[in-house]
Amino acid sequence: MDEAAYQKHLNRIIRRLRRYSKHVDVSLVEKAFDFAKEAHKDQLRKSGEPYFDHPVLVAKILTELKMDYVTVIGGLLHDVVEDTGYTLAEVQEQFSSEIAVLVDGVTKISELKFDSVEQRQAENFRKMILSMVNDVRVILIKFADRLHNMRTLDYLPPKKAILMLVLGWALVGAGRFLALLIGLVQVPFYGLLPQVVLLGIAAGLSHREEPG
Repeated sequence: MDEAAYQKHLNRIIRRLRRYSKHVDVSLVEKAFDFAKEAHKDQLRKSGEPYFDHPVLVAKILTELKMDYVTVIGGLLHDVVEDTGYTLAEVQEQFSSEIAVLVDGVTKISELKFDSVEQRQAENFRKMILSMVNDVRVILIKFADRLHNMRTLDYLPPKKAILMLVLGWALVGAGRFLALLIGLVQVPFYGLLPQVVLLGIAAGLSHREEPG
């Protein structure tokens, strides 16, 4: 994306937030957008596109799910601590402890490692994730992160792309999985939390794109 495209996405994110939320700290959303853009400025995705495209589109997915502005900011910043030189303390200082908790939770999920196929089973994922996450918004940010990556499967290693597709398909069923994949599901998202955990965490944790 170029600067004009980024500005268009930022405007759309703010416009959507205002449609369904009574309170939106627009200046803080804009600050998070600029902060993440600066943090990821020298990074590329496997597709060759700027890495910042990813958190922008994760934030966009979160607005499609009608998440609050704090969660959307968490989506914009979700890779900053793990993939850039910024620390969690700096995120807290620049934004808030609430936002820092969301970023920290997503980072901890991303750092989980499993030694066997058995450990990667969906139920084990679910129990482990729910035991370590105190705020459901962390899981929803991680889901949006995985969903965007699944929409760009062309750029993943073939084995990992296939694994993500097969697991997602098996766990939530063909119809719902395809709808989620192309972003057609428009329902109250907390009601889908069990499916979100299974699809977004069990399938998604098998792969995490590293910036180039």
